[in-house]
Amino acid sequence: MDLVDALKKWNDLGEELFSPFAPDFDDATFQAKEDAFRFRATELAAWTQRELGPDFEVLFVTSNDAWQWARPPWSR
Repeated sequence: MDLVDALKKWNDLGEELFSPFAPDFDDATFQAKEDAFRFRATELAAWTQRELGPDFEVLFVTSNDAWQWARPPWSR
């Protein structure tokens, strides 16, 4: 699977979870799916950063709704 396909699949999962038309999940199922969604965001951010290289800054939202760099500028 390439990066674009992985991002599309992740986006589809986000629609499944957060759309107003999303299916009703019990709390435990929703939390597990949301945790998996956010973990995948971290992986995809790192992958995107590798693909784009050091001239770009890739950010993602963490589980506590804070922005985080995939690779902080000061680590370059």
